[in-house]
Amino acid sequence: MADDEDVPERLSTEEALARIAARVADASVPLNLKGANLWHADLSGANLTGANLRGAYLGGADLKRADLTRANLTEADLRGANLTNANLGNTNLGAADLTDAIEPFVRFL
Repeated sequence: MADDEDVPERLSTEEALARIAARVADASVPLNLKGANLWHADLSGANLTGANLRGAYLGGADLKRADLTRANLTEADLRGANLTNANLGNTNLGAADLTDAIEPFVRFL
């Protein structure tokens, strides 16, 4: 049996969006969205700098112009996500699924 630490936390869409809203109100709020369900969420222009999105479900999400600098997207599902003009500088994409993701003009600086 796996340790509790090995079982990814699963956030509902509502809880994940509430955490993002709290971050908008106060940029110093750490953003832990590990395992969040954000399928087809509109996150265009969102400040997700340093966010923990490990194992998050972001398939079909709109991440246009989102700032994902230093974010952890390890094992995240980004299938079909729109990453147009997103900033992925120093972002960890280890084992992330980017199948069919829209990626024109993505910045990795």
